[in-house]
Amino acid sequence: MSFAYATNGLKIREIDLNPGLITEIDAYPSPDELWACYRQAKGLDVQLATDLVLTPFDQTPKRFAVHKGVEAIGRGKDRVLLVLARSWADS
Repeated sequence: MSFAYATNGLKIREIDLNPGLITEIDAYPSPDELWACYRQAKGLDVQLATDLVLTPFDQTPKRFAVHKGVEAIGRGKDRVLLVLARSWADS
């Protein structure tokens, strides 16, 4: 789910980047509406998993791995394999 919004001051356009659809809307969606769209697009139904997605992490690779793991849990997967390796610069 990737959306972008553009306006010329008179009209608001919502651009859905996946299929490339551009639609005119009357108002910007609320944060709750955007969050609901994100949860639906990612298949996140477990509230705990959605809460964990919002938890910030320090390092980008770790954040990516944890987000993928949390998304899998949110989809109801029973098993998740995370590979978190340290680089030589961290030792």
